[in-house]
Amino acid sequence: MNVGLMFRRLNSLRNRSITVRAAVLTVTVLAVYLPAAAAVGLSAGPAGVVDCSAAAFACFLGAAIALFISHFIRGPIPALSGAMLGMSARMAVPLALATAYMLASSRPDPAPLYWLLIFYPVTLTAEIMLSIPLDGACRPVQQQPGRRAGETWT
Repeated sequence: MNVGLMFRRLNSLRNRSITVRAAVLTVTVLAVYLPAAAAVGLSAGPAGVVDCSAAAFACFLGAAIALFISHFIRGPIPALSGAMLGMSARMAVPLALATAYMLASSRPDPAPLYWLLIFYPVTLTAEIMLSIPLDGACRPVQQQPGRRAGETWT
């Protein structure tokens, strides 16, 4: 499959409903989680699978929140606010949940933080690909009543 075709298909997903994009994000996380959980289950046992699951869920939740934020905040100026809010959610939610999980568990093991290094880049890439148009096109901004095109707020 050539790269141009892949980017066109990903960009077509960008224009789909939020439900379809959330489903694609879920499938992406599961595609990484299932082999990782199987491998850690063989090497570290059930405790490792629980750590892996907690990190996968934390990263998925952060990416899903960021995806919903980018969906509901539209327009060129609010897009920056949406990107900043999404970035905060994408970073803070997994880190906060992993820290809470580590503090709540009886083992003083930083394994959930290590698992974040596996799942965070995957969810970051998937959420960005599903949120940002890849061809440079922006959603059209509707003109507000009483304002001329190009007029700014003062």
